[in-house]
Amino acid sequence: MMIKHIIWDFDGTLFDSYPGMVNAFLRALKKYEIEAEYDEVLKLFLNSEKTAVQYYQNQFLLGEELTEVYQDEKSHIDLSNMLPFPYAKEVCQRIKEAGRYNYILTHRGSTTYDILRKNGMVELFTEIVTKDNQFARKPDPEAIYYLLDKYQIHPKEAMIVGDREIEILLGQKAKVKTCFYESGNREPELQADYRVKSLEEVLTILNIES
Repeated sequence: MMIKHIIWDFDGTLFDSYPGMVNAFLRALKKYEIEAEYDEVLKLFLNSEKTAVQYYQNQFLLGEELTEVYQDEKSHIDLSNMLPFPYAKEVCQRIKEAGRYNYILTHRGSTTYDILRKNGMVELFTEIVTKDNQFARKPDPEAIYYLLDKYQIHPKEAMIVGDREIEILLGQKAKVKTCFYESGNREPELQADYRVKSLEEVLTILNIES
């Protein structure tokens, strides 16, 4: 079956947002006089934002206050500095022009829309699923099942694109195709159906001219 429906992860896949998030978290830790290494925090964030927060909460007995301090620091991130990865916008445009469909599945909240609007990309997506939808977190396939059911998508006609192992696992659970985007120096233990070093290569997988 032809892949017609592309489900995108947001942070680290469509947008290079980790630097802003990690630096905001480092600033939050400094308020507790905790010095942490950027790469150490990034590694935790690549699992999930929640993983990073919980690790330092447990390590330093900080409690929920750390979450509040981090959220405050994160609210000061300049969204205009959060840019899409090379070819992200162009690839999504070509997919839509080819009569196929883009979706976003992210743990991020309403700032997803803010960032997309600033980059003129909202209209490229059939649906954007954020944490505000209150589905179970990845790799639980609940959100993908929602999309498959709502748009009557056969799993073999869908592919999830992400930069972390969690998206590969999510795709495998939902029985959709998986594409691992090598946006960082990470080697997943799970085998994705496809791997790309540039988002432009997604068009090759889909047999769409760039």
